[in-house]
Amino acid sequence: MSVKILATGDIHIGKKSTALTTNAKEIATKHTWDQIINKVIHDDFDVLVLTGDIVDRDNRYFEAVGPLQTGFNKLCEAGIPVFLISGNHDYDVLRQTVDQTKYKNIHFLGVNGQWETKTITINGQEIRFVGWSFPSQHVATNPLLDLELNHQDIPTIGLLHTDLDSNHSHYAPVRTENFFAYPVDAWILGHIHKPQIVRENSPLISYPGSPHALSPKEQGIHGPLQITVESKHNIRFKQLPFSPVRYETLAINITGTQDEESLRKLVTDSIQEYKETNRDNLIQARYLILDLLLTGEHSNIGKIEEWMSAIKDYFNYEEDINISVRKIDYDIQPAIERLTDLAKEASPAGLLAETILAIQNERTTPLLNNLIRKWKEEAERINNAPVFSRLKTNHRIMELTEQTAKNEILTQCRRLLAELLTQKAEK
Repeated sequence: MSVKILATGDIHIGKKSTALTTNAKEIATKHTWDQIINKVIHDDFDVLVLTGDIVDRDNRYFEAVGPLQTGFNKLCEAGIPVFLISGNHDYDVLRQTVDQTKYKNIHFLGVNGQWETKTITINGQEIRFVGWSFPSQHVATNPLLDLELNHQDIPTIGLLHTDLDSNHSHYAPVRTENFFAYPVDAWILGHIHKPQIVRENSPLISYPGSPHALSPKEQGIHGPLQITVESKHNIRFKQLPFSPVRYETLAINITGTQDEESLRKLVTDSIQEYKETNRDNLIQARYLILDLLLTGEHSNIGKIEEWMSAIKDYFNYEEDINISVRKIDYDIQPAIERLTDLAKEASPAGLLAETILAIQNERTTPLLNNLIRKWKEEAERINNAPVFSRLKTNHRIMELTEQTAKNEILTQCRRLLAELLTQKAEK
């Protein structure tokens, strides 16, 4: 019979999602913690796994201890085993909160930075858990170097809070290939907030990520990992959409819009289409915060920005979800007609049109060659500026290729030409 495990971490109880004007309870991570407990109990999960940073360090006592203990009490009453490790944020408070003499169902693995294993039988199947916990806020060494683990013919799941493939990290750095040396069938990791499957075959390696999106930098689906263990060689992962807050960037091509009304209709229709298309992944979301990226071509970019000025205040409340726009970015190219005719003119507009056509047709002109030379000189000066010296490792701040220069020159020429033509039309 299979074993159903819910795995999560990096909840950071005590924090709230940013870029929201509401103080609704759903935007606080302690609300998501409560929902995780309810899901484990009511959706027939056999085990809860926590991979560290359950508590946020800056808010660890006043905000976190109460909700943690309430959740652990419910799990204890339901008889659901919990396997957990501590991360860099909660290395101290989690140990203080989890009294293993009180909570017989809770197994805190790897206290004081010492690897620990625990084998239990669930639904008639033995499963071995192995874990390591942060002994202090910073650990600069690879904890796997101290792991000694014998092979057993039962499913083995490893828990580790780690900064993967980052050699100089102070958060227990590990290389992906280091995991291959141990008889562990699946590794569940903590520390990185973005959910990701690192490896899909033995050993399986995954970051469940944070189940609650905390800022606009944490875009995409967030939620715990459902792990189904059929046998040692049959373990499946499935990400569950769970965060009450969802941040996304929505790109909208505005080519062809003629006026303010058509632009706003396009934007609002695109937002609603995104919601309908992603309805299944937004099932738990109460707040959808969008960054809009407008792309395409238009003859008057200034007008587009003017027409969009009120859209930033867009707020659409529906029974199931609140949608708002946080910011608007622009990657719009000027729409320019009659380039070939313009290039024949003996005027600034003609020179710009000739340069644009030269780049597009992979030709050269004296002006284009001069612009490329000057661009490279300026880029080299920026690369060598003292202010950037501490940022540079083995790469430059700006790439100095001719293609990069042409791309930048093309963009600026199109913008200048569009502005010239707009000014001419308004006279």
